[in-house]
Amino acid sequence: MPGKAKSAATMICLGASEIMMGKTSELGPVDPQIVIEENNELKCFSLYNIVKSYKSVFNRAVNSKGNLQPYLQQLSYYDAREIEEYISMCS
Repeated sequence: MPGKAKSAATMICLGASEIMMGKTSELGPVDPQIVIEENNELKCFSLYNIVKSYKSVFNRAVNSKGNLQPYLQQLSYYDAREIEEYISMCS
């Protein structure tokens, strides 16, 4: 959209010594993305959403009073080291 700088464009602006914007211009949030291959198809995911979904499943597992197996199965799709790296990238 004209007049808007989102994500990568915002990062470029932050490296400038001067930014000229009109009254209706805006800078958007920085949301790091990652490309993952699934079933021979490349998919782009928001790191924020990956971390948010991991934390949601983890918290449901911690607060579960019953069978943990469904949560453990879901958590097996995540690599805790990668999640920590994603958290540092989103901070």
